Amino acid sequence: MTSLCVRLDEDVHVRLANLSERTGKSRAWYVKQALWEALPRLEWENRLQMEHVEALHGFLDMKSSTELYRAIGDGNVGELS
Repeated sequence: MTSLCVRLDEDVHVRLANLSERTGKSRAWYVKQALWEALPRLEWENRLQMEHVEALHGFLDMKSSTELYRAIGDGNVGELS
């Protein structure tokens, strides 16, 4: 297991400390739980973003700049499909 130092805003630190004190579970336990719950969503969002960027780059590479400017200027971007 490795360690990680995280800087927290004061209000988050206080909330985390209060929760830890009320429940008897460590602050580290709650941080690990939050990461386990958040990581799948964050990874999924990143994959979607990367796929979008790759698709956009592929789309732009297939069109000439003249076609792009014409479609954007006319507001008929759908015609590029």
